[in-house]
Amino acid sequence: MLEHRTTPILACNDLAATQAFYERLGFFVTGDHGDYRILTDGKGWHLHLQSAEPGWVIPGRNAQGIYLYAEDVDAVADRVRDLVIEPGAPHEKPWVIGYNNSFSGNAWRAAALAELQKDDPKNLYDRLTQIKVPIFLAFGDKEPFIPGTAFNGLKDLGRDIITPFMTRMTLAGNRPILKIYPNTGHFIHTDNPVEYAADVTDFVTTGNVDTSSPLATDRLINGATASASAAPVPPSPPGTSPTVGLNK
Repeated sequence: MLEHRTTPILACNDLAATQAFYERLGFFVTGDHGDYRILTDGKGWHLHLQSAEPGWVIPGRNAQGIYLYAEDVDAVADRVRDLVIEPGAPHEKPWVIGYNNSFSGNAWRAAALAELQKDDPKNLYDRLTQIKVPIFLAFGDKEPFIPGTAFNGLKDLGRDIITPFMTRMTLAGNRPILKIYPNTGHFIHTDNPVEYAADVTDFVTTGNVDTSSPLATDRLINGATASASAAPVPPSPPGTSPTVGLNK
């Protein structure tokens, strides 16, 4: 039976140097097609490397990366520790063990993700209350990925994520505008392209958002089992098929 897996394809400016780096991590080449190479470690890691076209990979601005999961994280880290730029890294995080490696031009950037480290006085979570600009916080009521219980132990989007954040930001003097979109998943802009686009436009231009929705109002009045077909739908913008290809 075929094993289900995904394999990242990383574009790189120097294919030979990139291959050499991943070989230090334990990868080896199983397929060499010139500008395209297939690597594995024989234990579950799979990676494809492709020579980048001009402009694909810009040194200092490369957003590519992969997570490598291993039983002995320290042993893997020791193979490339001299290339890691974060002091004392790679190391275990309170939310996930992972390494982010990117190759840009002739410079290595192998850094452990540190934005959410609890012991970092400049971690992102502690700095959230420094945000002074208006915030529009939007979620779908069928959000499938957040709060990410496997990584952080949190279980409820409302009680564990939204309410604490709203309370914290309110006490800091910057209460967000919150809107929950009914029958909407993670990608609000594709599940609800008309209403969401209008809300973002209103927020940017006026600083306000109509936090109600026809379906949400119908649910409040008639109960959670109210049919979506019973509620009016937002009007579509003018033009021919303004959202064609967006709604999934």
